[in-house]
Amino acid sequence: MKKAIIKTGVCIVVFFIAVFIISMIMNRGNTDLTAEVKSATFPLVYMEVNNQYINCLHGYASDMEGNYLRDSITPLQESRSLPIKIKTFGPAIKSLSYEIRSMDMQRLVENTEVKDYTQEDANGYVSATLYLKDLIEPETEYLLVLKLNVGMSQEIRYYTRIINPGELYLTEKLDFVNEFHEKTFDKEKAKDLVKNMETNAEGDNSSFGYVDIHSNFEQLTWGDLNPRVVTDPDLKIKEMDSENASIEMSYRVAVKEDLFDVKEFYRVRRGSERIYLMEYERTMDQIFDPDQTILVKDQLLLGISNQEPQLSESTEGGILCFVKGHSLYSYNNSTGYLARLFSFWDKDNDDARTRYNEHGIKVLSIDEAGNVRFMVYGYMNRGQHEGEVGAAIYYYDTVLNSIEEEIYIPSTKSYELLKQDIDCLSYVNKRNTLYMMMDGTIYEIDLLSGTYNEVVTGLTENRYVVSDDNSVVAWQTGDSIYSSDTIMLMNLNGMTPVEVKANTGDTVVPLGFMDQDFIYGIARKSDIARDSMGRTVFPMYTVRIEDKEQNILKEYEHNNIYVTNINIKDNVINLERLQKDAETGNYTIIANDQIMNNLIETTGRNVLKKVVTAERETTIQVTLTRESSYKMSKLLTPKQVLYEGNHNVGLDKNQDIADRYYVYAHGGIAGVYTDAAEAVNEAVRQYGVVVDDSCAYVWAYGVRASAKEIEDIEIKQSAEAEGGSSLAICLDAMLKSAGAYKETSELLSSGKNAMEILKDNTDAHILELTGCSLDSVLYYINRGFPVMVTIGNDESLLIVGYDEKNTILFRPTEGTIAKMGMNDSDDLFTQYGNKYITFIK
Repeated sequence: MKKAIIKTGVCIVVFFIAVFIISMIMNRGNTDLTAEVKSATFPLVYMEVNNQYINCLHGYASDMEGNYLRDSITPLQESRSLPIKIKTFGPAIKSLSYEIRSMDMQRLVENTEVKDYTQEDANGYVSATLYLKDLIEPETEYLLVLKLNVGMSQEIRYYTRIINPGELYLTEKLDFVNEFHEKTFDKEKAKDLVKNMETNAEGDNSSFGYVDIHSNFEQLTWGDLNPRVVTDPDLKIKEMDSENASIEMSYRVAVKEDLFDVKEFYRVRRGSERIYLMEYERTMDQIFDPDQTILVKDQLLLGISNQEPQLSESTEGGILCFVKGHSLYSYNNSTGYLARLFSFWDKDNDDARTRYNEHGIKVLSIDEAGNVRFMVYGYMNRGQHEGEVGAAIYYYDTVLNSIEEEIYIPSTKSYELLKQDIDCLSYVNKRNTLYMMMDGTIYEIDLLSGTYNEVVTGLTENRYVVSDDNSVVAWQTGDSIYSSDTIMLMNLNGMTPVEVKANTGDTVVPLGFMDQDFIYGIARKSDIARDSMGRTVFPMYTVRIEDKEQNILKEYEHNNIYVTNINIKDNVINLERLQKDAETGNYTIIANDQIMNNLIETTGRNVLKKVVTAERETTIQVTLTRESSYKMSKLLTPKQVLYEGNHNVGLDKNQDIADRYYVYAHGGIAGVYTDAAEAVNEAVRQYGVVVDDSCAYVWAYGVRASAKEIEDIEIKQSAEAEGGSSLAICLDAMLKSAGAYKETSELLSSGKNAMEILKDNTDAHILELTGCSLDSVLYYINRGFPVMVTIGNDESLLIVGYDEKNTILFRPTEGTIAKMGMNDSDDLFTQYGNKYITFIK
């Protein structure tokens, strides 16, 4: 009997040990515990400028590529001093130091420990003043890296651009912005603002979600909303110089019991007598609050929005997910249960750290049971990854009411740049494989093992396209968009890409998708040329549409008719066209044509719609599949599954990345380009700036003196007397201006072109700006860099100056420097294609 009992006991012990071991293996380190997401712990740092504490800095847990963090710029005060305040939220500061670096982060200018700082005051702030050494150049931007230790095991880093300025007139500009903001809440005082507005038909006066300089008085002054500001406005200087400033203000308002995030953007210019408002935008987004009335019968009320909220649903529409106020919710139409799947902010975690909205959320999949896979990407306000930038993939288990992190992909760049890639491509197929774009590379990542492969690298704009649902991607092979004869078409639910081949002598280019049908164009290499504006014309004699089985659905082809571009909107493909003269071979622009999509556009079972109310104007609602049975007591708040270790997947960076140009406007990033001319043209349209990967300014709107002449251009005799070409003389002069000395005639004779010669013989950043306007390239003259322009018969000139009415031109064919009227210059250069080359240093 004893032996039987012992045997039974041993079996039970062995059974439990086996269960424990199997559980450990199956859960890969899962402790099978859940918990609330940890509260924020990092301090905030504020810069003092003109007795205001502005440019709130949020901490980073590790080293970042600071040249991509352009969130704010801070001017130094007298004697290169910079007062700061640190909101610690409790913990005492153990150490404080800072670095000053060049904007490309390659050069360390100063590394100083700060020992003199006050202890925490009654409001929880620590004060300090940084006294920078005499090592920085005036009116040059540097990167300040503030390093803070508050007793945790890690050092927290804070980044901002700084400048030791000349006269900025910043007090006037900040006072203007603060007064304008305050007066919008008082209709009587706001009458003073009318002179700053440009109210006209361009203003959309139908929604408080978006107000701009063209809106009417009622929209500017909040109509009948009567909002109350309930948080301190967070003021940030985005760009500034002696004349201009771009300033952003963020805060939260309450309208009755509802809360709204508000952001204002100002671009102001100092005139001789007053400050002028050049641009004004205000966005307003309602915070979704399950404690308020959110469901009325079959209507889910989402309120005022600047943009349509992201809406996703299961195949049959039983489960609905939506993103509102940077929070993710799931609603079950059958049970009436609402779950807040993810949010950094809630009523128990309400401060400037959790209200910081530098992150995004994307739903990746939903099943009918209510399980949801989603991505949170950008700056992580709190939790396990607090202070990091990256992309986390989470899985919501509806039965367990828990959130589990599957993988985390860290990044060292800004949220804005990460968002550009995530918006481009992020897709999970049925094999639990994530496809995502990062820095021109498409990665294939196994969510179960965390292993990954590179599908394709070196992608640039205009050479790849992605379907709207991200399930199909196509890219060109080869070195040039104008010479590739192969497109790779990949359905991400399949295994391998298939080829789309061109005939001999032809080039193919991906154009887009209509649903999952692939659209591409075919051009003869012999037809590719430059147009009168200097841009490359890619005349496609055929536009073809194929389904995912590569069956040809439509082929657009007409004799001597060529398509140069397409755009897709509302199930219609608009074709921009040229007609070729059979005798002369010249192209003429003709009217656009259209291809209609015969497929009926499908809509979700839960339908997003706009509803106009008397007080709140345009609001967003969702018509559900059935009348709601939701009660406030049914709000679910899932907890996170805890794991030992981490799920980090560190993607290898592709070092062979083309130079990129970043356009910043309206307080954020407006585009990323590999073509400098396209970036400059976009910045012109958006009144923005262009910077390169080192954060050096490539172009900036409005930064130009009324007159400028470059004095150190070497004037040679005429090209005929010199025995060389005008191009060679211009290149010699440009190289000397860039600090290089080279005779270029022999290099040209050997077959090298102007761009190759300039790139090979100087460390300056060479810019080909074909297609830009004369007005925009005068920016480079203002900075002291000559601009070469090519006109008829391959004659080259140098623009070496300008005044309000003229350009100043060096003409090598004549060996002279002379003025030409601004309009005459513009007409001449436009006639020959606006072919400009310059450089920056």
